[in-house]
Amino acid sequence: MAVEGPLPPRRITRAIVSAAGRRTCLNHSKLPKTLLDIEGTTLIEHVLRQLHAGGIVHVTLVLSYQTAATVVEVERVCNSLKTLLVDVVDLGSDYNGFYAMSLLAAQNSSLPEEDGVLIAMADHIFDPQLVSDMCKVQLRPNDVEACVLTDLSNGPHIGLPETAVGVRCSGNGSRITEISRRLARPMVEGAPCQPGIGIEAGLVVCRPSLFCQIEALAEQGCYFSLADALQELAHDGLATCLCTNGQRWIAVETQEELELAREVNNNRLLLLSGLKDNQDESDDEGFDPNFRQSMPVFFVAGGSRWVAKGVPAAL
Repeated sequence: MAVEGPLPPRRITRAIVSAAGRRTCLNHSKLPKTLLDIEGTTLIEHVLRQLHAGGIVHVTLVLSYQTAATVVEVERVCNSLKTLLVDVVDLGSDYNGFYAMSLLAAQNSSLPEEDGVLIAMADHIFDPQLVSDMCKVQLRPNDVEACVLTDLSNGPHIGLPETAVGVRCSGNGSRITEISRRLARPMVEGAPCQPGIGIEAGLVVCRPSLFCQIEALAEQGCYFSLADALQELAHDGLATCLCTNGQRWIAVETQEELELAREVNNNRLLLLSGLKDNQDESDDEGFDPNFRQSMPVFFVAGGSRWVAKGVPAAL
């Protein structure tokens, strides 16, 4: 009589990516932030390729601004990634909601089943291994309902944006006890991470219960963040974290956040715009203001510094 071996562990193959929400200065009048050119590749192509390389085969992409241009680019990318399916949900150019609320629009096509779903930030670029590791997380009903990718590196995270979210893990492992922007405030201001406290890095895997929490918060009619919904699960001991372990992740942020970071950490900024290594980085003399206005900004984990790069003139 043949004896069957244990079934291979389940892995997540579906993802939700939302680029819907309030516009920022990186959304230009002609092209949205998703089409920013980064090293010759659009931001959305970076996002889709990293998800595919990490094992994702089905993406629900939620859009609200200049949808048509992004869809054309997504179709181009999918033509070279034959095993990747991307469903687009268009909330319309009049959408004035916020990120967490927009995730509810993806429920019809990607509401997580037992295997769960990956929520990926539309303006983050990851080492594909991080995506793969998150997709292997084993979610369990009434035990692990969500898992948050967390950077627990000890050094100060220079240049974190105002929207950074802090994660506090329990002393005996990976259970999250608190997740909030308030917790990240000292690190945003330049303080080093305290033991057991890290930065949420832009990937979350979850079961349907997280969407139930989002719906409950939406019914209150006030602004809320994804971290607020995750905190509800953390309060019940149902959320865990997965450490980045030094692997690289990049957040593409806003010009306003660059200005704030320059004010607080002038001596730690690196502008890749022809400035010499020995030049005072806070000195703007001779710097083209039109070029500055069109620069996206990257928070690079691991390097823990801001990097600004010029956007092609077409943007």
